[in-house]
Amino acid sequence: MAASVHNLALKMHLRVTNPCDDKDRIENDKGGLLKNSYCWIFDHDDFKQWQNYLESQLLWIKGDPGKGKTMLLCGIINELTASTAEDITTISFFFCQAAIPDLNNTTAVLCGLLSLILDQQPALIIYIQKDYDKSGKQLFDGVNAWYALSRIFIDILKDPLLQRTYLIIDGLDECIYGLPLLLDFVFEDLLANPNVKWIVSSCNWKDIEQSLDIADGKIRLCLELNENSISEAMTIYIHHKVQILVKLKKFDEELLEVVCCYLLSNAHGTFLWVVLVCE
Repeated sequence: MAASVHNLALKMHLRVTNPCDDKDRIENDKGGLLKNSYCWIFDHDDFKQWQNYLESQLLWIKGDPGKGKTMLLCGIINELTASTAEDITTISFFFCQAAIPDLNNTTAVLCGLLSLILDQQPALIIYIQKDYDKSGKQLFDGVNAWYALSRIFIDILKDPLLQRTYLIIDGLDECIYGLPLLLDFVFEDLLANPNVKWIVSSCNWKDIEQSLDIADGKIRLCLELNENSISEAMTIYIHHKVQILVKLKKFDEELLEVVCCYLLSNAHGTFLWVVLVCE
């Protein structure tokens, strides 16, 4: 009983946020996740190479703000989760958000990823227990939290229980505290583990590009270079949003056509703009 209570306290201190709840909130804030607007990614050569080839361990999805990166990753998480539900795959993810203190730093990223891994593989808590017994809550929020947690994380990823692991981080550019540490951690240390595959997303930042240059097994998927796929996805998304407006605002056919044409002509591949206009 005492050990159970102790582990419960450990998990509570580790879980600064619940990435699953963050995902649900983000999807709701962005107007809902529409499968037909992101399913193009699964037929893309870059995604298939990342998924099917052992040596391709890192997929970096990059694009300008508002291009739909976050919702694209939400869709990828859903599809990977559904397709691996009955096998030994472990999936963990984190959504960085610069304006939220619990979501904008490197330690929070590791805590979030670790918490979802422990949800799926509870036995791995043994890697954290020894340090937690010594440091308590400071293990997760003390001055040395990053260094302790990154060491623990590396050990966990080497455990045989994690035979295949997908780790997904959205919005690297929104990790405003300690981003260089996180980039080094992902691109240097963890890409040496053949059982781990990463997906990260970010805006087109030079610092992130430079860090990627030292990583082997990387694949870049630039949204600006996939205009046809984005345009088709945008058209589907706009028609979906307009149909919602029709029900809410009682648009007639003429007004529906005007609104639809306006959105299609002015969106320029920016999903966020469509969301804001339709609100």
